[in-house]
Amino acid sequence: MSSNLAELSTRLLSVLECPICLMYMVRPIRQCRNGHNICCKCINKVKNCPTCRNDFIDTRNYPLEEIASKMEFPCEFNSQGCTVAMKYDDLEKHKKVCIYGNRR
Repeated sequence: MSSNLAELSTRLLSVLECPICLMYMVRPIRQCRNGHNICCKCINKVKNCPTCRNDFIDTRNYPLEEIASKMEFPCEFNSQGCTVAMKYDDLEKHKKVCIYGNRR
């Protein structure tokens, strides 16, 4: 992967981080009146947008959801040494067997 492509991937992954739980957002991605995003798990945990304090609306961010569906996400155990990156749904399966996450 070229350095420009790797940098773009890193930047896109940072855009996909939920401002509440800091996990990557996948479908459905909700947004506030000003367009700030939040994951579907956290939207019911907060009353207002953590970025601008505005109300959330019943609108999904379909373009960002499409980008997320095409991205490869790093394993959540990458800080322990796992170098795996894959589509989000596949990553959930990997996480259960990742040798870096199952260390005792």
